[in-house]
Amino acid sequence: MAKTDEGMSDEMTMSSSASSPAEMAQQKVREAMAQTQSVNMNMDSALWQTAQDKNLGEVKTDEVRFDMDGTTYIAQGFSDGIVYVVDGDWGNVQQVSA
Repeated sequence: MAKTDEGMSDEMTMSSSASSPAEMAQQKVREAMAQTQSVNMNMDSALWQTAQDKNLGEVKTDEVRFDMDGTTYIAQGFSDGIVYVVDGDWGNVQQVSA
């Protein structure tokens, strides 16, 4: 359904204090927000479309990749929440608070 954006961050984390994908998504997006000066917007992505459907506001970060327990996730921050998904499982985007 969605393609990954060429401007997507390639940051991967092998170890973290996060105990779940939702916590890791929050952590990685907060880190990205602290470093973001401009944002690449991919309006075809499942993350962006889900954020729009849930009225999560403006995009605040690029898509951020992270690895947890051998599974790659992609997360993105918006003004009113964070969305994340297992890479390739575009129909199962999850939301956590910002």
